[in-house]
Amino acid sequence: CYALFMWLRITRGRPLPTRSYLICLVMPPCVFVFVIYHGQALLPWLRRRVFLDRLCVHQTDPILKRGGIEALGDVVHASERLLILLSEDYLSRLWCLFELATFTSSHHADSLDVMPLWWPPSFAKLSLIFAMTAVCWVLLGRLSLAFFSVLLRSFGSVLGTAVSWTMGMMMPSMFVSAALLQKVRWHVTSDERLKAFSLADARVTVEADRPIVLKEVRLLHGSEARFEQVIRDDMRKALRSALGPPGLLPYRYTLLITSPVLTWILKDVTAIPEECLALTMGCRVSDGSPYGLLEGTIDSVIFYGTMAVAMLPLAMIVCGRIAQYVLKGHTEATSTRRWLVAWVCCTSAYIAVVFTLMCATAYFSHRVLFP
Repeated sequence: CYALFMWLRITRGRPLPTRSYLICLVMPPCVFVFVIYHGQALLPWLRRRVFLDRLCVHQTDPILKRGGIEALGDVVHASERLLILLSEDYLSRLWCLFELATFTSSHHADSLDVMPLWWPPSFAKLSLIFAMTAVCWVLLGRLSLAFFSVLLRSFGSVLGTAVSWTMGMMMPSMFVSAALLQKVRWHVTSDERLKAFSLADARVTVEADRPIVLKEVRLLHGSEARFEQVIRDDMRKALRSALGPPGLLPYRYTLLITSPVLTWILKDVTAIPEECLALTMGCRVSDGSPYGLLEGTIDSVIFYGTMAVAMLPLAMIVCGRIAQYVLKGHTEATSTRRWLVAWVCCTSAYIAVVFTLMCATAYFSHRVLFP
């Protein structure tokens, strides 16, 4: 797409028509969202074979169901990894704990994967926020050029660029702060439940199954106390490995979430006219000049690349740390006032980090790289 847009822009000598511009630049964020939600069906040869008891054990025939339940231990032993979809009641379900006890008795802790069920919706919200932000900026790109030019003339190329892009990130910063606050609360709550786990609190539908399961747990781990310690240590370690500390997101997630921002590079290359490009770069660019377009493209790559790879992930780190500090000890029952204070602090910190790093990036681009 980048090579095609560059060729069209240079050969035409002017911005692309509005229809082509919108179709080409709205498509990347839409494809991003589609792959996030349905990517597992695009490459079927990369799928992993899994055993899901609800689908693999007969649910209506009592004889077949009993045979499937009796074979659970063998199936778990034969599995390479165990993926735990951690729900609020997972640790209180005795048969789930039986599967976990069977697996941990014969596998290393590194073979255990924990995915809390609250995380996929949070990830979907964050990815949609940045995808929709990218689409909005594409749709408003030409309408905002006049406002952008006013900022550049009023504050200069460095400060004007920083102010304009900080204003553009204000709306997503509000939603990102709210999503990170939810992540911190749920993550801390999950960690505290694992830390306080007790096998005696587990429930079972048929009470006669309890002594059978507890006997198997003692045979596999030596005692119930040792199995409880495995839960407190190994599962907490697996949760931290999957999602990082409560106040942080793993870099792979932040980079994936912010990647739609990179589509703005194409917006600048295809839509911004030469006079605004010249104003941004602080130089005069002739109409359709490949050199001027190259300068503008490099400038866009520096800005948006830094934003997606470093600036926005760093802003998320700062927000997460602030959220963890403000909500410390108040994750289960937090007052509306404390949540509002935490949200305002996170949003302000997010905007401050973006503005500071944008000033530094604009200075490097406009004063050092293209003086």
